[in-house]
Amino acid sequence: MPKKVTVEAHARLHITLLDMNGSLGRVDGGVGAIISNPVVRVSAEQSDTEKIDEEARVFAERFFSVFGRTKVKIEVVERYEPHVGLGSTTQLALSVAKALSELYSLKVSVHELARIMKRGGTSGIGVAGFEGGGSFIVDGGHKFGKDGKTTFSSSDYSQVEPARAILKASFPPDLRFVVAKPLHAKKIHSELELELFQRFCPIPEWEVEKLCRIVLVKMIPSVIEGDIEGFGEAVNMVQDIAFKKREIESQGEAVKSLMQLGLKLGASGAGMSSFGPSVYFVLSSEKKATRFKEDLLAYTQSVFVAKPWEKGAQIKKQT
Repeated sequence: MPKKVTVEAHARLHITLLDMNGSLGRVDGGVGAIISNPVVRVSAEQSDTEKIDEEARVFAERFFSVFGRTKVKIEVVERYEPHVGLGSTTQLALSVAKALSELYSLKVSVHELARIMKRGGTSGIGVAGFEGGGSFIVDGGHKFGKDGKTTFSSSDYSQVEPARAILKASFPPDLRFVVAKPLHAKKIHSELELELFQRFCPIPEWEVEKLCRIVLVKMIPSVIEGDIEGFGEAVNMVQDIAFKKREIESQGEAVKSLMQLGLKLGASGAGMSSFGPSVYFVLSSEKKATRFKEDLLAYTQSVFVAKPWEKGAQIKKQT
């Protein structure tokens, strides 16, 4: 067994949930992208005494409840800001669980670890991205009704199996995302997030049908064909319909204004990730993305350039 394991996991952009109507007997489903940065980095090492960083403790306890308790040191070496729409909580949870499972040479799938950590109950993008195999991901959501979910809710309140990926593909290598946090924005999570799910759902069937058409015949083919401009156009289209439209409305004018500014400055596409407040822009080269980032600096709290990432979580072992 290794003496120490370090796991590094990457952020995700959540482009849209697909079916928040549920009339076909399924719900959720989603589209997202895995990006090179920012990252979560967690280490777990054998120890004579237990020492667990507080933000990792809840996930360590879930792991111990299934596999038994041992003396271990768990350190959150690096973590990006939570509740900004980039999937920090899921990546932290999976990093803790994966570090512990590797430390004790347990053969447990990422899907099973996600179930134990209670992640992936709405969106499966972060779990699939942790596994690797593609930077562009579509998940199939969950059964809805007596054999599955019975309410519209976020992962924090969903007691179901993690959603499984139905498509993993690669973005064109030149594509870059510029990710920005607006000057004035709010964090939507926990009880407020649950309230919004219950207020806005079910989404009308016609909106879900139109959204799924955009994703199936516009967004997915654009990614497969390497059409960055077409992908950006599809991103723009999904901001104005179904659940994503309600998510953006919940953030107010700061997000909308920043998205509109980015399009005027030359981005191919502009979207809000998850409930925000993070906004992402689609650019067709590193050079364009770097210049775009500089143009956006004065209008944001923070802004960075990221590449698509498809290698999944990185694991390092010390013996």
